[in-house]
Amino acid sequence: MKVLLLQPNYDAHVIHPPLGFGYLASFLRENTHSVFIFDGTLKNASLDDFEKVVSDYQPDMVGVSVLSRGHQRAKEMIKRFKKKFRELPVVIGGTQVTADPQEILLDLGADFAVVGEGEKTLV
Repeated sequence: MKVLLLQPNYDAHVIHPPLGFGYLASFLRENTHSVFIFDGTLKNASLDDFEKVVSDYQPDMVGVSVLSRGHQRAKEMIKRFKKKFRELPVVIGGTQVTADPQEILLDLGADFAVVGEGEKTLV
């Protein structure tokens, strides 16, 4: 399975690697999945940039990290994906999802929410 992990473009004055995605990617690769990580904050990515990554990579599933400060951007991204890539499953995870999974899942319109660590859940 081809998995695309997306870090929304958060307004941040410090940019750091999405370590959680690194752990997920390592575990998924050990279980024969292909993984690509796109860090929108590092790239100062627009919604069009995220859409292009999805079009170019053609994943079987997209995972989106959701933090409180980026909730609205994640929501806009997912809305666009669900309109353009109707069959593409969108999975959300992260601290905000773990804190209130049902509310966040309903608000963002994703297909699945991962609570806690996602390695085994995604496999």
